[in-house]
Amino acid sequence: MIVRPGWDKDEWVGNSVPTFGGRWSNNLSKGFPLADHEVGGPALFIPAGTLGPSAIAGAIFNYQHKDGDADDPHYGFRWTGLLGKHDDIDYSFMYYHGQGGFQQDPILILNPNTFGLEFIFPETDTVGATISSYIPWLDITYRAEVAYTPNRKFSSGATAPLPLQIVEKDAYNLLLGFDANPRLQKWLKTSSQSLFTVQVFDWFLPGVSENDAIGNFVGSGNYDEHNVVATAILTLPYMHDTLIGTIVGIADLTQGGGWLIPSLEYQWGPHWRIKAEADLPLGGNSISNPTAPDGSIVGAFENNSQFLLRTTFQF
Repeated sequence: MIVRPGWDKDEWVGNSVPTFGGRWSNNLSKGFPLADHEVGGPALFIPAGTLGPSAIAGAIFNYQHKDGDADDPHYGFRWTGLLGKHDDIDYSFMYYHGQGGFQQDPILILNPNTFGLEFIFPETDTVGATISSYIPWLDITYRAEVAYTPNRKFSSGATAPLPLQIVEKDAYNLLLGFDANPRLQKWLKTSSQSLFTVQVFDWFLPGVSENDAIGNFVGSGNYDEHNVVATAILTLPYMHDTLIGTIVGIADLTQGGGWLIPSLEYQWGPHWRIKAEADLPLGGNSISNPTAPDGSIVGAFENNSQFLLRTTFQF
């Protein structure tokens, strides 16, 4: 069991990754903070009269919204056990009340009283279950997960008379994954066995279509009924496992496009780690404005390839 009384800092709730104005900001907010308390606050300006009688000086994080108050307690529990003749199947059940069920990202709403743009983290109740086991004749481990969040609050651009109002939809997170340790030493001259893992995610919203204009984060298009993403990861160890090459592939099977992320990490002695990584978005539907219905997560990073070089000292 876990309990968060609500005494900590408000900004510790939800996703604090600086996607607005940071490394992972999409093309529409690159170089300035659309709304991120960590990098300087609001910077999206709406002309006076566009959405209401007064000018709006950007979007703020509202941590005390009635549908998402960060001071409210969070709580939940998880039960684990074993099944099967030889207790070789792991399972678990969970429940959690908090902020961030279905996704950790905030939603953008238009306050009908002040006509101001606000980011909120809706309070949710989520139940879920997992199962995993080893399949000897395939030499793989499988994992399956399902989480259900009833009446999950979203922001819709299709509401009237004002857009960006809250709507409620049932939401499911589905996952199916496989892990294997292929021995590629003979063909690729690696120093030990590799790790190969494949995962398929589905953010499932029954009965929802893109016409409902439920935004998939800011500037990344709208949710469809099924929102499927597949990932594959292969590690290649060399030099007695001190040099690790990794190839990551991500494919958006709903809206198209994907990422190719090759990296190389060198372990220099017991403390130093040096890593080089390239993040290469491929395809997807590009976007021209934050509410473009046909935009996609990959398309939001069009012409936005990145190269990372990081040095870490471990104590």
